[in-house]
This record gives sequence, structure tokens and C-alpha cells, in this order.
Amino acid sequence: SCGSVGARGACVLATCFGLLTTDSTAARAALADRLERATPAVRRVAGLLLLKALRDPQSGRSTRLGAMEGMGRLQSPDVPCDAGCGELRGALEDDDEAVAVAARLALARRRDPAVRAPLIADLGQGTEHLRCAAARALGHYVGHGEDGDVVGALVELLADPGPVVRNAAMAALQPVSARPAVAAALQRVGDSDRKRAGYALHQLGADPATN
Repeated sequence: SCGSVGARGACVLATCFGLLTTDSTAARAALADRLERATPAVRRVAGLLLLKALRDPQSGRSTRLGAMEGMGRLQSPDVPCDAGCGELRGALEDDDEAVAVAARLALARRRDPAVRAPLIADLGQGTEHLRCAAARALGHYVGHGEDGDVVGALVELLADPGPVVRNAAMAALQPVSARPAVAAALQRVGDSDRKRAGYALHQLGADPATN
């Protein structure tokens, strides 16, 4: 557990070691989830270790991607941009597109305005995995300030050929599902998608079986 006092050191080391050494996207996501649920003390120490890995010129590609995944889970719109945030911003122009994408996804968690437009562009290009990840990342902007460009792009994504991508778009739109234009778009989604996204339709007061 990352929450118990006695296990903090082991949690930090095991989590960070796993993030920095695995090539598995699923494994990195699971380990990063652990950081997101960790105590403030664990998060502080993990942040220092991940920052060191990001700054190390000897760090390989998988190490940098893992460090960014973890650092992203430590970001928050309520906290000023710190050293970790600065490193992520510096990676936005990385020659390795996978690294640049990882930086965009991480910074979305703090609603960084620098990655908003690039993430919207990601919705219309790349693999299904990238479109899905970008949709989830843009969900952090929905319902906060002027979000018309983000909401409009996510509504368009409801017509994506990939069901996983469409579901990600519906989940991202959930906070504003009562807006007339969004409600109408969700109602037009196919029956199978509506059943998988029942929580969004319930918020509209609609019954998936009768629409």
C-alpha cells in the first residue's frame, strides 16, 4: 500500500522502479494510478525520483515515458507549475513523437493551455489509442472556463469509427451532458454505444432502451 506509513519507502521505490523500467503501457498506467492515490509524502519523494530520471541524459526512451506517465499523475491545476511541470513542458517539442505525446497527456491534468490545441489536433489523427488518450486528456478541460473548442471537438469525435474512442468522448463530455447541443449529440449515438455509456444518458434523463 502507498498509504501506510511503514510501507512508504518500499512503495516509492517499487512504483518508481516499475515506471522507469517497463515497456508495457498498461503496466505504466497501473503504477501511475498508484501514485495518484498515494499520500502526499509518497508523492513528494516519487516526484523527486521521477524528476531525476527525466533530467538524466542517460535515461532511455522507456524510462522517459515512464517518468512522464508518473509525473503526469502528480500534476494538478491547483498547484503552480513546479520543476516537474517545467520538464514536461520542455518535452513538448521532443524529436520523439511518443515523448511529446506523453508530455501533452501529462500536462492536460493541470489544464495547461499549451497542450489544449495539440490535443484537439490529436483527435483527428494517429492511432485509435492516441485518439482515445487525447479524448480522455481533454476531459480535464471540459466544464472549466471557455471550453467550446474542446466540447465541439469531442462532439465530433462521437462519429469516430472506433467504439473505444467514441466511449472516451462520451465519458469526457459527461460533465456538460445537460447542454442542449451535447445532449442532442449523445442522443444520436448508436444503441450499442448508448448501452456502454448509460451513465451519460441517465444524466440526461433518457432511457437507452427506448431511444
